[in-house]
Amino acid sequence: MPNRRVENVFLKQLLTLLSLLQGQDFVSGQDLSAALNVSRPTIASWVKDLESSGLLINKIRGRGYRLLTPIQPIDSKQVSAKLSAAGRDIFPVIDIVAQTDSTNKTALGAVYQLDEWKLFSAEFQQAGRGRRGKVWQSPPCTNLTFSLGHRAIFEVGVLYLSSLLVGVAVATALEQETGLPVQLKWPNDLYCRDKKLAGILCELQGSPIDEATLVIGVGINVASAPTDTANAATSLLVETGRLLPRDLLLVKMAEAIVNTFAAAKCSGTWPILAAWRSRDFLYGRSIGVHQGDRVTTGTAQGIDEKGQLIVLDDSGTLRLFNGGEVSVRW
Repeated sequence: MPNRRVENVFLKQLLTLLSLLQGQDFVSGQDLSAALNVSRPTIASWVKDLESSGLLINKIRGRGYRLLTPIQPIDSKQVSAKLSAAGRDIFPVIDIVAQTDSTNKTALGAVYQLDEWKLFSAEFQQAGRGRRGKVWQSPPCTNLTFSLGHRAIFEVGVLYLSSLLVGVAVATALEQETGLPVQLKWPNDLYCRDKKLAGILCELQGSPIDEATLVIGVGINVASAPTDTANAATSLLVETGRLLPRDLLLVKMAEAIVNTFAAAKCSGTWPILAAWRSRDFLYGRSIGVHQGDRVTTGTAQGIDEKGQLIVLDDSGTLRLFNGGEVSVRW
């Protein structure tokens, strides 16, 4: 079993190293070694660790190191200060940690009181989970990786539509904060100008017909985008040319999600489904739906009232899908 205490100390040293590198000037290995009280080979090793996490670092012999990827460390106090009055009532405690394998895993392991929302975020997520067990890693202090957990008696229809509801909430909040055109790719991705900007993973613990804990995981590319994804990715920095404050984005996303679930409880899901359809990235596109070894090809025709994907397959038959991976045939 890994020694979490050692890991946390090591991560704190890496975050300190990041803070020393984020200025405009190069910092020599000797100065970094003295500031962190470690050897120069250790500094070089840590720089490699940071690079392997996805950060870009400029290295010039005789001058030292300089961080190229912009970072924005945040903490619970910063985030709490940005919450609205209603948000402070909803999230009296916010858990922001330096490192976690997965914020969803952390949220699933938490203890909840009935009708309580909890917010979890991490500065560095090593093994975030996407659909079908895919791993999503984000560089330290650059993007947003967070989860919301809620224990309640949910309407079954709301649970089945949870990924779509969260998509509408996050897309709407991003549009309001950035002015970007954000579209939704069934079942759980957000796209901007044909590139992936964010992803969602909703998980349920307990029975849908009884008290259940719903965990909502969201990953948003704020300052960097993965380069090894099968789909072209982008970030808010690339699309807007601005480094948007991560603490404010986290607050806006979290409050929007809670408000969207409250709206669904009060007014039903049809207005939210209508909002989802207006942002449908796949509608009218030639696609392939992958379910295990089977692939169904055809044209996307939107979603039904249950959130299922409607596809007119190549034989002319309308098909409904409640799961699967979708690829666009460009």
